[in-house]
Amino acid sequence: MRSSLEHVSRRVFHKSSSGGHNRLGDSFAIAMLGLDWSSFTDAHLAEFDNVSSIEDTEAIIAQDMCEIEQVLSILKMRQNTLTPIHRLPADIFADIFSFLVVLEPPTAPTTQYSVAHPTVSESLGWVRIIHVCRRWRTIALDQPMLWSNVSFELPLLMDAMLERSRGALLHIRKDFMSGRSDKKCLDRVGFVLISESSRVRCINLTFPYTAWDDILQYFRGFAPRLESLSLSRVGMALDKSVQVLPAAVFDGSAASLRRLCLRNCSIPWTSPFLPGLSHLEISLPDPSNIVSGRRLRTRYPLPTRRELLDALRPMPNLETLILEWTLPDISLIFPISPSPTRAGNASTSFDNWLSRRTPDSPCHALSL
Repeated sequence: MRSSLEHVSRRVFHKSSSGGHNRLGDSFAIAMLGLDWSSFTDAHLAEFDNVSSIEDTEAIIAQDMCEIEQVLSILKMRQNTLTPIHRLPADIFADIFSFLVVLEPPTAPTTQYSVAHPTVSESLGWVRIIHVCRRWRTIALDQPMLWSNVSFELPLLMDAMLERSRGALLHIRKDFMSGRSDKKCLDRVGFVLISESSRVRCINLTFPYTAWDDILQYFRGFAPRLESLSLSRVGMALDKSVQVLPAAVFDGSAASLRRLCLRNCSIPWTSPFLPGLSHLEISLPDPSNIVSGRRLRTRYPLPTRRELLDALRPMPNLETLILEWTLPDISLIFPISPSPTRAGNASTSFDNWLSRRTPDSPCHALSL
């Protein structure tokens, strides 16, 4: 009888592993046809009378239970295939899962409470789909892009995502101002930025202004696939100078960078990253604030008119330019009323637009 149980298990698993859901149903129909489970079990248990050792009996029972659990698992999988939702093709499931990645990200437990970020418990978020059934798990694991939005909330999950994303380009997004964020979480982000820099596509970080130096040390790896970089410093004291992104970050090479968004920080107007950009956005604090009797504007690395125009000329792919409190004080640098005298120059229209702005305009947005 024992050989019969092993034969059934081998037959079922061999056939089910070599085909799809239809072949799986056929293999069960063949393997289980006419099998009287009650008689089969009674006869099989009678074999234990010939086993002299209790330890051997326990080992045989444990092995039988393991094989039966495997058979039950396949039966449940076959049962799941009969539900209406499993009529959907795998690519539709993959699309649905991609929405869940955005709507239900994994969360870590936190004791902090605020109206915007109430206390939450630990949750795997969208990753729970791989525990619903075998087919959902198989579909999810076959989609590396689902795992490319790396979660840093749970260390073990981060490691699993890096493995399951395989060669997919990574999206690094982390808001250190919400949820549970500590030095260990920052180190996990840094580990991925350094170790996986060659396949990072997007970096979007929101962090306290005091963490600027910590963030920069993780930007020393070569980033040939980086397309979007967004850095937002929050809670910056008004008497602190605006930090400038060094030209040496990413080893001075990010050839694929197309989108750059900086909040409460800036970039040298001679940076090698500027020529390839299609979207440039820089937002600095309101310089009208007065701290210790002086205006903050004197502490900003604002460009001169010439530096700004020289930086924009070699940017042929620029489509969107958003500058907030970033332009020089126009009323001090050149008159507002005169119109440009040169015609036919690519910078003339921009000179004209720039010269007509009022000095108190906080935000300058230009869609080219």
